[in-house]
Amino acid sequence: MTGRGGMRTGRRPTMALAMAALIAAPLPAAASEPAQEPVYSFHTLLVPQDAPAIGETRTSDGGWVRGGLFADRSARLDRAIASAEDGFDLAEGQLLALARSRMLIGCTIDRMKIRSGRPHICLADRDGDGRFDAWFPFFDEIMLFANVRKVPMAKMKPITAAGISPVDIAALATVPTRVGFELAPRNGRLAFCRTVDGKSDGYCTHDGPGLDPSGQPATARARGGEFAYRRIGKSFEVSVISPVPVQRF
Repeated sequence: MTGRGGMRTGRRPTMALAMAALIAAPLPAAASEPAQEPVYSFHTLLVPQDAPAIGETRTSDGGWVRGGLFADRSARLDRAIASAEDGFDLAEGQLLALARSRMLIGCTIDRMKIRSGRPHICLADRDGDGRFDAWFPFFDEIMLFANVRKVPMAKMKPITAAGISPVDIAALATVPTRVGFELAPRNGRLAFCRTVDGKSDGYCTHDGPGLDPSGQPATARARGGEFAYRRIGKSFEVSVISPVPVQRF
């Protein structure tokens, strides 16, 4: 409707208010939208276990420091879990690497031989009650690689429920494990290498400090520690100035 002088009058303000109210109203949730799949990953902790004490001198043709690789959160089973069908048996007290996930997931650090191969055995708490009630095999690497993966819900098999007790990081210094690390001379540098059963498996970073081959006294820093050393033939005489601390990789 047009009033005098060509000015518009009538219902436009009412329509604008109605439109604003419609825009501000919340949209209904889509009923068919699927729930987000949980994901998980592992973060590695380096725990030195074998190194010269401060002031002690060792002559070594191998690693200057050796230790274990663990997850940054660990726990032990409060009861044994077995599967005759799949061929595995986890004892009470079995050490587990706990994953970073909104679902409680714990996996064996070492691979285990079962009917389907040599995976890590992973346990999961599907109902969120704090106890594991299912398991699934995990064939990739756990330590040193913080890859994010989807939880394989469809591959899980039920188990008798089992709980866990947390393990303090300080207690890991005396826990043996097949998978570890060493700081050792490699190609003229003090390299970080992964070990299996005490021997390097070939995975080394080669990003450590260069080593003086002259045989004169020298120092080197690596992974937060400091060492005094000198080369003697194919070996090194090594003493610790400051120890390598427990640390995230």
